[in-house]
Amino acid sequence: IDLSELIASEKGYKIDLEGFQVELQKQKDRARNATAIESGDWVEFAHCDNIEFCGYDQTELEGVQLTRHRTVKAKNKTMYQLVFERTPFYAEMGGQVGDTGYILSESGEKINIINTVKENNLTIHVAERIPADCTESFSLHVDAERRLQIENNHSPTFSTRLSARSSDHTWSRRVHSYATRTSASTSHISRNSARSRSFS
Repeated sequence: IDLSELIASEKGYKIDLEGFQVELQKQKDRARNATAIESGDWVEFAHCDNIEFCGYDQTELEGVQLTRHRTVKAKNKTMYQLVFERTPFYAEMGGQVGDTGYILSESGEKINIINTVKENNLTIHVAERIPADCTESFSLHVDAERRLQIENNHSPTFSTRLSARSSDHTWSRRVHSYATRTSASTSHISRNSARSRSFS
């Protein structure tokens, strides 16, 4: 700012330092609010410590109870998080993204699930809104086609990484073996040369 003041004074201008500090503080506040995460308290309907994952061989479940929900604000966006007693939704982990899909209440309310994440051993379904009646039972529906596409893309990536690590290991062993053979050959040649010189 000192250099700016100097340049401005040379041009016959004056910098409003007080106004600059006000605007700078506003920018800092905007940046802080954009990265701040505000998590509301969980509203609990049924206590459940162990959530059953049923997604290994199922992409739909019927008669599921909602155990808790909360509202989270992050980056000026509001997200709604739902936890069920059991779920076919795969949570984001191990380099694979979480499932999406929808839930359907027994009264017919449909709510889209836009992501699934894991937190403190809870499988959290990120929803577009909180159900009107959280005491109803729900059917959970995974976007099976999307999951299959993700699995197909994820498996070759994993195999490629594994193959690369194996190749690196094999290459290291080959280099080490070559170096060992070279060292032995050099020693053998040196010993033979020494013998030749001794008999000369």
